[in-house]
This record gives sequence, structure tokens and C-alpha cells, in this order.
Amino acid sequence: MVGSTNDGIPEALESEDGLVFAVQWHPEELYNDYPVFKGLFTRLIDLASQK
Repeated sequence: MVGSTNDGIPEALESEDGLVFAVQWHPEELYNDYPVFKGLFTRLIDLASQK
């Protein structure tokens, strides 16, 4: 788990090798307000390009 709420509920997960990641929110709807979320899409595109 790489992200959680204040009361410990998992909100973001990533495998040890970094090839699997998941979030419990909608970064596609929020990245305009939180540009850091764009990194999720950049990482996904980079990984897909390697295959």
C-alpha cells in the first residue's frame, strides 16, 4: 500500500516491481486540479510502450 486515508483505508497500491498500480479515486477527473495525478497516466503509457 502506498496511500491510505487517515483511518487506514487503502487508497493506492503498487506492486514491488512497479508494474501493477491501482488507485481508489478518479485521477482522470481530477488531474486538472491536481497535476501530480498526470504522473499515473504517464507511467501507464510508458509501461504500455515497453510491451
